[in-house]
Amino acid sequence: MPHTTPSLEILKQDGFYPDLIASLQGFMEHMHTMHQCRLGQEIAERFAAGYLGVSSFTFDEYQPRLRDPLFRLKTEYLGAMKHIFQRFHDRLPRQFYATLAFLGTREDPTVEERIPEIEHLLPDAMNWQIADSMLHALPLCSRLYFDVQTTINVATGRILGHGCGCSCQMAEMPECVIRAGMGDKPEVIAEETESFLRHGLGQNFLLHFGLPQSMGPSIKMQLHDLTRLDRKTTAAGHILRSVAHV
Repeated sequence: MPHTTPSLEILKQDGFYPDLIASLQGFMEHMHTMHQCRLGQEIAERFAAGYLGVSSFTFDEYQPRLRDPLFRLKTEYLGAMKHIFQRFHDRLPRQFYATLAFLGTREDPTVEERIPEIEHLLPDAMNWQIADSMLHALPLCSRLYFDVQTTINVATGRILGHGCGCSCQMAEMPECVIRAGMGDKPEVIAEETESFLRHGLGQNFLLHFGLPQSMGPSIKMQLHDLTRLDRKTTAAGHILRSVAHV
């Protein structure tokens, strides 16, 4: 069985980047050896379709209202995202831009929220796993991560914070001393964006089974779920609170 998908075939016909095509195919081949061929194709198709979708992506739907109390922050953030989009364009998938644009312009991006709980608000009808895999993969590509965070920080005085409890917020960092743009060398950009794709595919696979960072639910997530089930007085709840405060 050939390791391909409908969107990947279109990318090939369009002469898309050979390294990214090879990474998509390599992922499916590896998933085949793990007897996860169908899931591998599903994940690869999401990413391949995401690369195809970059050509139609715009920031129009993320523009804040003039009377939005966070109008300035969101406008500055979108300015940073437009710069990131211009730099990397179709070397990163549409889901990357859509996820980051949404998270920095939602009702109040300074408030921490768990991505699974706002799945119904995600753009492009994304499921939370694909959105979260964008954020899990980014720090694993250190030069790309610092470049993106530096661009956001210079524009807003904040960074896009993300924890393994699948939470996210625009966190204040006005005195950040890191200025770590990775430059414009094509080979560096190619290496980092290919690395992002490989990590994104892997993280999406892990999140499919509810395994953020392959470590299982964090203490914070477990404590949150216990609270929702109104089990504050259970022995398990007391243990989790004790650990969470260590």
